[in-house]
Amino acid sequence: MPAHFSSHDIEDTDMAEQIQQLAFRSEAATASESLSGLLDILSGAQKRNREADLTGAIAVSGARYFQVLEGDSDAIETTLARIEADPRHQNVEVVARRPVSHRSFGAWSLASPTMLPSLKLQIDLAISACDEDCDYAISLLRSVVMNQHLNGRLLAA
Repeated sequence: MPAHFSSHDIEDTDMAEQIQQLAFRSEAATASESLSGLLDILSGAQKRNREADLTGAIAVSGARYFQVLEGDSDAIETTLARIEADPRHQNVEVVARRPVSHRSFGAWSLASPTMLPSLKLQIDLAISACDEDCDYAISLLRSVVMNQHLNGRLLAA
């Protein structure tokens, strides 16, 4: 693991703060905008998330996004409202909203794994299955982010 990350950065278990976790899926306004839209989203969102003490990750598969945000509930609600008003997103659907004891993406303001062909089907199934088991989709996204972080392959951190 790179020297500038500690285990505390990756697994923030500070229970003194009330951490909320929000997971949602959405679609790119047009299929051709999904990857270019993701790059635009990342450039501004990472800065805003750091300022609001939010952490999270986003995955794109085709024209679909799956995103997890963690932090203060007011900051999450403000960010969600901005996302819902963003013309690059449509059909925003919250699939999980809950308090958590620790951040799953504590080291990243908004991580985005490189969507390798070998992961696409897995991510697609996890995103689709979120209605019944969003924990699996969140765990899968965390696993992919951690693996790519350790191997230096994250699209953005």
